[in-house]
Amino acid sequence: MFKYIVIISLFIFGYAPPVLAADKNPNKLDVKPELLAQIDSNWHLIDITKGDLNKDGIEDYVLVVEADLARRNFTRRFYYFNEPPYIDAQKADDWESEAADREFMVFLAQKSGAFEHVFSHSDWVGRADYGGTYGDSYGGIDIDNGSIVLSAYGGSRIGWNWTMRIRHQEDRWRVIGFTSGSLDRLPPKGQESIDWDRHDRNLLTYKVYIEQEKAGKMVRQEWDEIVDKTKIYLIDSRQPDIYKR
Repeated sequence: MFKYIVIISLFIFGYAPPVLAADKNPNKLDVKPELLAQIDSNWHLIDITKGDLNKDGIEDYVLVVEADLARRNFTRRFYYFNEPPYIDAQKADDWESEAADREFMVFLAQKSGAFEHVFSHSDWVGRADYGGTYGDSYGGIDIDNGSIVLSAYGGSRIGWNWTMRIRHQEDRWRVIGFTSGSLDRLPPKGQESIDWDRHDRNLLTYKVYIEQEKAGKMVRQEWDEIVDKTKIYLIDSRQPDIYKR
């Protein structure tokens, strides 16, 4: 069933703010009406975070939104590995989804009190069917030290997770850090601890810090160099026909 968003503006004795249908905010998150008004019809809000992204002392907002209806869609993501080269920005992998589209929307606060929609991105927002036996892979969004921090998780016996750090740089939105990890949720008989690994990639210095634990013992703690030093910028999903499939 299609959901309809009705926006009513009254211009009697001055301006009245728009009246928004509750469908845009089904989880009743704390969000300003002027931000909700900028979400497209047939989409709704699933998460929100705020913080200063451009060091002007004013809180900016990032909204995570989802289409009301599921459809077959694709996302495109760069490769990452647990061994050299650790990341490959030259290759992209298409992920197919039967769940609803998702994207995050970046709004910079203006001194006037208005909010400017400056960027949207969909490829790296976890879909509801990307998490394997975990189902929904979306892990949350935050603003930390001027960067957007996006995360996801999933898997089955072998669980996986990643966290991406994104910063506005050189008039574009650059991936400056990417941390991935995995763990074995079913340790061998007689072993109390789980085996896990973590690869923390700094995409400004192109260094990676690796930690690995097996049978309760730390077997790896070392730095290595990322081979591919290509700067990674996220694509604005508002651009028409960004991918031709």
